This record gives sequence, C-alpha cells and structure tokens, in this order.
Amino acid sequence: MTTRRVIIQLVGYAGGIALLGWCVSRALSPENREQLTRLADASPLAIALLCGLSVCSIVLNGLIFWSAVRPVKRVPIGSVMATNAIATALNYVPFKLSMLSRILIHSRHDGVPLLTIGGWLGTVIIILVATLGPMVAISLKRPMIDSTWFALVSGAMVVAIGGIVLGARLCLTQTVRRVSRSVTMRTRPGRRFLASSMEPHVLDGLRMMASPVAVGSGVVLRLADVAAQSARFVVAAGILGVALQFDKAFLLAATYFGIGIVSPFGMLGTREAGAAGLADALSIPDADAIAAVVLLVSATEALVTIILATIGAVYLRPMRLMVKEVARIASEEASSGAPSAGAPAPLSSPDASGSGPNQSDDR
Repeated sequence: MTTRRVIIQLVGYAGGIALLGWCVSRALSPENREQLTRLADASPLAIALLCGLSVCSIVLNGLIFWSAVRPVKRVPIGSVMATNAIATALNYVPFKLSMLSRILIHSRHDGVPLLTIGGWLGTVIIILVATLGPMVAISLKRPMIDSTWFALVSGAMVVAIGGIVLGARLCLTQTVRRVSRSVTMRTRPGRRFLASSMEPHVLDGLRMMASPVAVGSGVVLRLADVAAQSARFVVAAGILGVALQFDKAFLLAATYFGIGIVSPFGMLGTREAGAAGLADALSIPDADAIAAVVLLVSATEALVTIILATIGAVYLRPMRLMVKEVARIASEEASSGAPSAGAPAPLSSPDASGSGPNQSDDR
C-alpha cells in the first residue's frame, strides 16, 4: 500500500471518529438527559435482549456466507462463523482488513481458491442487494409497512431471485462459455489465464448464483437479519423511552448496516452519523434522542462483536497462519534469492468436508 493510500485511509478514519464525536454530542445534549437517566435504570433483561439480537445478526451473516459457498465448496461451518466474527470486528478499523482477513483465512485455513473467494464475496453482495434493494426502494415510496408493502416487496424479491438464478445459468450454458472463451483466447494474458490452474475456478461465482437453494436461503437469512437489526433499534429506543415505530427502525437499520458495508475507511462513526442524520430527514420526533439510540446499539454490538471475535480467533488462530505465511515467503526468498511470483499453496490441509469434489448436489 502506497503512502498516499495510507494517508487517505487515516484521514478518512479520523473523519469517522469526528462524525462519531458529533453523534455523541447530540446524544449528550441537555434535551436527552431523561433518556440517559433511563439507561442507568434499564432492565437487565432488555439489555440482554439487545445483546442477543446482535449475536443473532452476526450468526445470520455467517450462515449467509456458509450457504452461499456450498454449491462449489464444503467449507466447515465453524470456520465460516469464526471468520465472519473476526471480519466483523475488523470492520471497525481502516485498510479493509475485514475483507483481507476473509481472504487470508479461507484461502490458508480452508483451502478455498482465490477466484472462488472472489465469486463467493460477489454472490453475498448480490444477495444483499436483491434483498435490501427492493425493501428500501419500496419503503421510500411507501413508508408504512402493511399488506400492500409486503406484497410489493415479496414480488420484487421473487423477480430478483429468478433473475439472478436464470442469468447465472444462462452464462453457464455451453454457447455463452464457448463465446467468452473464444474472446479471451484472442489476447495473450487471456491465453495465459486459460492455461493456468486458476481457470477452472473462474465460474465458481456463477455456479453459486445458479443455485436456487443458495440464493433463496441467502435471501431468507438476510430477511431474518434485517428483522433482527430493526428490532435492535426498537428495543434500544424502548430502553431509552424513545417512541420509534418498526417501519422507521427498518430504514434506520438499513442505513446503519449499508453504510457499514460500503464505508472505505471502516464503519466506526460513519454509520452512526448516517443513521442519526436520516432521523432528521425522516422527521422522526426527538431526532436528537435517536442519536442516543444509535450509540446504544453500537455499544452493545461492539461488546458482542469483540467477544465473538475473540472466540473465533481462539478457534482459528489466524496469527499462526500469518506467521507461517511470513516464514514460507522468507524460506522461498532464501532458497531462490528472489521473491516467488507463483500463487502460494495452502499451508494447512482443508477439512475433510471441504476436500471433496468442486460440485455438490444442492443446486
């Protein structure tokens, strides 16, 4: 990473900290003293419920990753869950360490090819868009969640799921593959790629999206995650004595979650400020109090994430992978006199459940 990119990341992260400070100042305004007093008297059961919903969200996101990759690779569910917890914790810091941790662990620990990991991440993102996209778009036009809202969202999601599966299957047909291979062969880099060991994995992302089981289960799990994240805001608002309807809580949760994903400098501060700012745009009563609600959600989520990430690190021991990788590179440089340009081999044997054929029967 160049010095310029490091500086940009650090400046962006500092901006997120500043936004977090702005959100804290709103939450601590004199008008919110009553809400803060309620927090001191909060029921342990309500706090436990708030923490439990955060646990539920992290588990559901791990299941989404696990179900998405099953059509092409049987990655142990424990490894996926632990990796997801670690990656979620690393979302609080800049430099995209969250994504890098997923790539490193699944490549080195689980033996998943890099191109398969790329298709895996792309599939999860497409499932996210197919789920949240219709919900947010329809909610902006029709904020009230009623039977018509459910009908519109359900129809849009069915169309999205069908489009994803049919589009992927069309791309996997022999005709389309023959044409794409012919075009790729016309360039020297393309010929080298087709002759490499990576070429068999280039279509893994399409195979995941061509599976109605993988896409359908991913959408259902994402819907459950949306419900859990929205419920967090409702519970947090109840603890602070703030009136917040579920439809408004959904928009706040969707904004909060979406900003955390797309923020290039880490999610700390940016999502809190985005959700608090949306409260003003939606004309929610006691908008300043919503800042306190958002911070309470963030605080409990951070506590839960750190605990689960610690458990995941004990389970996976990712630092051991990094140390072995450094030792491997140093050994190659010592034996060859120059850094190796080849793709590194997995350091540990994949789990028996993940060493089988590249295709599975659940499509």
